[in-house]
Amino acid sequence: MWPQASGAAHGQWGEFTDAEVAYSADNGIQRHFSARYTPWQNGVVERRNQTVVATARALLKQRMMSVIYWGEAVMAVVHLLNRSPNQEPQRQDAI
Repeated sequence: MWPQASGAAHGQWGEFTDAEVAYSADNGIQRHFSARYTPWQNGVVERRNQTVVATARALLKQRMMSVIYWGEAVMAVVHLLNRSPNQEPQRQDAI
């Protein structure tokens, strides 16, 4: 199976401090951690990155805007994607 990332919530890998983890828990923010260096998790992240890039490119092209607004377009796309409802794919484990 896939390695567990249970220690990440406590800042084991140095991404988050205890204060950031406590803030998230206090404000009802769900944290999703991924196992590092696993092909399945890398695929999920790659698809998400491709979605962000393609959508930002489409926004700029549709409005005929210059590439100098790339950063703003990416931030707008990420903002929208983070607030959009989504479903995680159902994994079917081999029996």
